[in-house]
Amino acid sequence: MDYDKLEICIKNCEKPLLLLFLYSKKYNDEELYYILRFFMKYHFDIFINNNILNIININNKESIKIILKLNKILGNQLNILKNIKQIKYKKIFWKMDINNQILYLDKTLNIFKSHFDCSIGNLYFYNRLKLALTDNDNIQNEYTVELFNRLKGVYKMFGINFFINNNIELMSYDDFFDISFMGRIKYTERVFIKINNLLVTLLDNLKLYNTLQLELYNIVNPQIININVNQLCQNNDINIDF
Repeated sequence: MDYDKLEICIKNCEKPLLLLFLYSKKYNDEELYYILRFFMKYHFDIFINNNILNIININNKESIKIILKLNKILGNQLNILKNIKQIKYKKIFWKMDINNQILYLDKTLNIFKSHFDCSIGNLYFYNRLKLALTDNDNIQNEYTVELFNRLKGVYKMFGINFFINNNIELMSYDDFFDISFMGRIKYTERVFIKINNLLVTLLDNLKLYNTLQLELYNIVNPQIININVNQLCQNNDINIDF
């Protein structure tokens, strides 16, 4: 079977669903397995818009499995996209390709964590303040300024719209300095946890989507390997005793 010619024919056909139906009658199950993957590559929409297993009579288990796997990947990707859409981020970020999005977000997450000393240990800045809690007004004022400057850096980093669109609590300068010292620590902790969870969730979903995209690519780009047994034996000194 000349798979190269078959692939060209499938690529250029104007009625792919009809051609797939005819091929399902003409070719055996093993051949149909690769034919299906060529159709997935060039006529992906027919697998999205039609239940192929209900249209074409397929007996080969591997062919059925590849269709079910495709459907599962697409379903998982759809769920991931729904999760991603819930997180509001910069417009420029969504214009990047997914690989650059992952790199950008990974770098952003590290910079964000550095504002809270997360990159140099497991004891975050606000937790250290809890452990060193004191009634000394001078020390509290010094730490309050430090907390405020760190929060200010985070505000500038993401922008106010990021806070508003993702329902992250905002606090004015006057309100921050008006609450208790412990209140300032707890507010800082809430901001860190909310943003960290958003970024980690977005990054994990993008990585998972990218992994599924690679699986999808491998499905629709079958590598057909023809092994010449006689040539293999001639090129290798094979001596098997029974």
